[in-house]
Amino acid sequence: LTAQIENVLAAIRGDNATEALADLVDEATALYNKAFVPTIDDTQKLIIEADDDDEAHNQFSSNAKMPENTSNWGYYRHLIDDNAGTYFITNHNSAYMTPPTGRHYLQVDLREQDIDAFIFRFVRSTTWPTFTWKNITVSASKDNENWDIIGDLNDLPSSATYDSPCVQLWNSYRYVRFSVNTTENNLVVGGGPCFSVGDFQMYPVKAGENSIYATNETAKAAIEELKAAITTSRTLIAANQAKQPDVDNLKSKMGTVKAIIEDNKTATEVLAEMIDEAKALYNEALNPTIDD
Repeated sequence: LTAQIENVLAAIRGDNATEALADLVDEATALYNKAFVPTIDDTQKLIIEADDDDEAHNQFSSNAKMPENTSNWGYYRHLIDDNAGTYFITNHNSAYMTPPTGRHYLQVDLREQDIDAFIFRFVRSTTWPTFTWKNITVSASKDNENWDIIGDLNDLPSSATYDSPCVQLWNSYRYVRFSVNTTENNLVVGGGPCFSVGDFQMYPVKAGENSIYATNETAKAAIEELKAAITTSRTLIAANQAKQPDVDNLKSKMGTVKAIIEDNKTATEVLAEMIDEAKALYNEALNPTIDD
């Protein structure tokens, strides 16, 4: 009986540790981004092949690709031809083909590139501008069969060209899928809205040139250790196998990076934080109300 009780208590402690670690990972990710300052490296394109006639030389795929002979709509090569006037559009009329039962997606095969974070550049189609992505879900896979949900990107800009926020994969994946939840006009065909893209490219990220990661070797090592701890933590959370020492380890890595950031603040940064704190204190003491 004692052994059974211990097993139950261990399971409970494990569940609590997993929840605590999940909460902590969000904070750790924000800290990592603050220290690393992920920036687009647009000198290195991750998508270089889109040959519609040769699958071996095409990095794109989709579950809602239009037939290639339908008004020149169904060509992947339009995605990397640097021309917003040409475009890729998914099935927007079930008369052309049977629509997918799930959300329409665009998928990229990164081949063997060791990429664990990226930024994508989206160019709006000038022909079908209201079919632009608005809210999407990013997933990733190592084998094109088992998929991990990375997260959602919502309220994407409607500008002609934009760069996405940094998408942290926290692991090396070969395939990345962009599933479209809503577009500007939200014309649903099959299991989700159809979409159009003028041009699309993915780039690796680098540390911001003025970040503490790029300017302080001690900080760089500590930030890399934090990154490794986040990656391990995410694996433990997914498997529901986190224990209290895992929580303590991540807290320790975070504490080290926080201390380095604190020690390397400039006088201007310290003063700015003090001003913000003083403003909050003033408003709390004054409790300002409208004089109508």
